[in-house]
Amino acid sequence: APPQISPLSPPPPPPLLKKEQKTKTAGPNQLRIDYAISREQFNTINGGKRYVQHVIAENANEFFERMNNGATCYFCGLKGMMPPVLDTLESVSGNVDFDGKMKEWKKNHQWHVEVY
Repeated sequence: APPQISPLSPPPPPPLLKKEQKTKTAGPNQLRIDYAISREQFNTINGGKRYVQHVIAENANEFFERMNNGATCYFCGLKGMMPPVLDTLESVSGNVDFDGKMKEWKKNHQWHVEVY
């Protein structure tokens, strides 16, 4: 199965915090879970609060490599988080046609967003 990428925000309920349990069922390099918990973490870009867009920027090369190899990405959180996430993805995408890439990911069922 292709790898999955799951940046999460705001803090998930306690069962989701147990990365070890989730990764036990996945094969090597098949699952990566990153949390962006702004009340508890700081980003490596400017030392401010850590949001999903910082996780993406900090791991941009790996993010696009995994997605280009068929990974599935899940975002969940507040509606207001998506504009800065999409802005960050576009800014770190390099010479990629970002709108075309998003259409491809959606068509291939690689892109999942649950916001409220």
